[in-house]
Amino acid sequence: MKHWNIYQVIGDIFLKFAPFFKMYTQYGNLYDNATQLLGQISNERWLQQIFGNDNAAHDLEALLITPIQRIPRYKLLISDLVKHTSKDHPDYNNLKSALSIVSDVAQHINESIKYTKNNEKLGEASLSFLLIPARQLIYDGTLSVYVGDKHSKPSTNTNLLSKKVPKMDRYHFLLFNDVLAVLDL
Repeated sequence: MKHWNIYQVIGDIFLKFAPFFKMYTQYGNLYDNATQLLGQISNERWLQQIFGNDNAAHDLEALLITPIQRIPRYKLLISDLVKHTSKDHPDYNNLKSALSIVSDVAQHINESIKYTKNNEKLGEASLSFLLIPARQLIYDGTLSVYVGDKHSKPSTNTNLLSKKVPKMDRYHFLLFNDVLAVLDL
């Protein structure tokens, strides 16, 4: 920092390395599995001996989250640098480009994690036959549908005990980018 001057640049370094941040995608996809496994072994004596305390699982979980937080932190850092760098500074355009790349990487990682979680959910529900590489789950939810005679008219009888309650069937819908799957509950 002794030799730092007002024309010093850092954006070129982010531009060089930001595309490699996509390697965090696989880590992000497996993070939930790792924390789940950690929960299963958290009371194991050998784990506590390695860390030298009874909070070993908590300490390890704090370490496991660090890579997940790294890309959003870079995004915040670069965003702050752009905000506080004048437009005529030699680093301004590099920082703007780096912010765009890091934002794209963060979005890619988030979409990949969401895609992986959706696929895991379908696999757990024995619906893995719906999984093909290009298919993406857009919406997952239930819907109650009125089931009745389309020719019947609503009753005008005011006696609540004599009214027929309409039958409602519940269905589970999975909307993908190319197909709608309707499952009977």
